[in-house]
Amino acid sequence: MPKERLAIIKTTKGREEVVVSERSLEGNSLKARLITEESTSCLIELPRETSSGAWRVWVPKEEVLA
Repeated sequence: MPKERLAIIKTTKGREEVVVSERSLEGNSLKARLITEESTSCLIELPRETSSGAWRVWVPKEEVLA
């Protein structure tokens, strides 16, 4: 049975919390889908809804790993 972890994501507007399966993590990084990017930030889609109800969040570009 997969275990769940609380992931804290640094967004352009503060922080978001999302509970995810351990399978969604690689070390200290959360697997997410890149939707689009701008000059300083990227829109990502998370594997689950955050505590505020968001599925997509803008994060600073330096927080995104290739």
